[in-house]
Amino acid sequence: MNGAVGALVGRVELRARVASRTLLGTLDPWEARGPDECRARRRRVTVLVVTLAALILAADYASAPFVRFPPFFVVPVALASWLIGPALGVVLAILLPAVRLLYFVLVFRPPWVAAELINSAVQMGVLLLVAYLVSRAARDTREIRLLKSFLPICLYCQKIRDADGHWRRLDEYMFEHTGIRFSHGWCPECEREHFPELAEPS
Repeated sequence: MNGAVGALVGRVELRARVASRTLLGTLDPWEARGPDECRARRRRVTVLVVTLAALILAADYASAPFVRFPPFFVVPVALASWLIGPALGVVLAILLPAVRLLYFVLVFRPPWVAAELINSAVQMGVLLLVAYLVSRAARDTREIRLLKSFLPICLYCQKIRDADGHWRRLDEYMFEHTGIRFSHGWCPECEREHFPELAEPS
């Protein structure tokens, strides 16, 4: 029983820490999983996104100049921005069109290099906008999810306001949402304060 209470207190402290960081705008999306797992998962996702970007570049190279794959550059940029954060999304948004332009100009030597340069600049601008918008949407989604996890509780009667706006007793709410039942009693301090005749002499 004591271990369960300790685990519950640990989760509450972690949520409070994550909440305070969210309000300050520094929430790591995987922080709640622990630092080692966070780094490992971040590495795996980064490798996956970069591999996907490389595959799209390879397909673009293999099919050039007839079939063009730059519209698919949105996929790794959006995934990186959503799952990792805006930094990797911005890097991919700049690198993908730049690498494509570089090998297209070096391999095919088209006479319309100026047009390709303008197209690459437009692609970079669009991909940077995608990276920004997706990272903002990801941050907003995390904040909304976190705010939904907070329950308003009355300071005096300890009733909880549910999603419908009704105030209910804590034990009713917990039973409905988790199946946990409370047994009512009193602690030694409340026994001494409210029931001095029942309190054991100390």
